[in-house]
Amino acid sequence: MKTKIVLLTMVLVLSSTFGAVADGFLIVEPHEVPEVITTEILPKPQFLSVKYHRVTVRIEDGVAHTIVDQVFQNSHDIDLEGTYLFPLPEDAAISEFSMYAGGKRMSGKILEREKARAIYEEIVRKMKDPGLLEYYGRNLYRARVYPIPARSETRIQLEYRQIMTYDAGVYRYVYPLSTERFSPQLLQEITITAEIKSSVPIKSIYSPSHDVDLEVKVFFDDAFPRQP
Repeated sequence: MKTKIVLLTMVLVLSSTFGAVADGFLIVEPHEVPEVITTEILPKPQFLSVKYHRVTVRIEDGVAHTIVDQVFQNSHDIDLEGTYLFPLPEDAAISEFSMYAGGKRMSGKILEREKARAIYEEIVRKMKDPGLLEYYGRNLYRARVYPIPARSETRIQLEYRQIMTYDAGVYRYVYPLSTERFSPQLLQEITITAEIKSSVPIKSIYSPSHDVDLEVKVFFDDAFPRQP
């Protein structure tokens, strides 16, 4: 039987610089509750710390399915309300978004690009952070996150699909890692796991930016004729 080789990993370009896309971040403000008295006041909107950032990528015949899993930590003594922003690749489409707070799953809502941009511009104006300006004009996904309970964690999962860049026989997948730039505390974990399946032979897999561990699996497909 003829064997078909599938390489369960992928070429990754993992960049700490800003390109056409970057990973998500959460900007928070205090949620005003009249009956709650607290001495803690946030002077202005600020970034929420990221506990971990995990990315799973599945690529099949040039189409990439990216799953982003992030946990944000609220170290304050008050409940917060946040805006989650994720600049997408221009050719990408959101397929799933979910939030978890207090063990409960909540659905997110995709806004039209112009409305998301207007909200983003207001955040930039309030925070006066020049780093945020690098996202201007991006294909922004935006979701309102509430509640973010005091002294607890909020988990956000986002999935999107895109057609990979192809040039001269080479497929290229890029995922910039810039979460740490917008996290007040060091991240405990950043992992990226990638899987490639292809109906045609793959000559090589490599990453010009980071070392990668490769795992090769061989399986048999009855669609191929047996060889003596």
